Amino acid sequence: MKVKLLTLEKKLTRFPPCVCRMLARHGESNRNMRLLEDAEISKESGLTLAEVRSLTWAVTWEGVQVGHMLAFSKACGVDFASGKNLAKHYRYLSLERPFNYLRKHKDWEPYWSRVFQHYAEELERIHYGTQA
Repeated sequence: MKVKLLTLEKKLTRFPPCVCRMLARHGESNRNMRLLEDAEISKESGLTLAEVRSLTWAVTWEGVQVGHMLAFSKACGVDFASGKNLAKHYRYLSLERPFNYLRKHKDWEPYWSRVFQHYAEELERIHYGTQA
């Protein structure tokens, strides 16, 4: 089996801060998945709540200090040094309907649906050159 190694740049592009944040969850099966709360990520990463919330909306790592990037992504459960970890997340993102635990979250409509839409619009702009 041939393994394709991704460059750090491709890893960071595939898993920008907002995607790391949306992947931050407890549990492995759909039944027991639960979104990690901002306070949990803040505590685990050592970042302030304001920094966590700001990164939640960021669609690139541009301008983010390396230490903050590593602390935030690790607290979200995304390990850029582990091909196995990234492959697991990539498979999850490839599902027909990922983020069901987000859709069930009490703040889906007022908050998470907007984060999800913001990321989708940014992807469209990047890939197709449309204006924001």
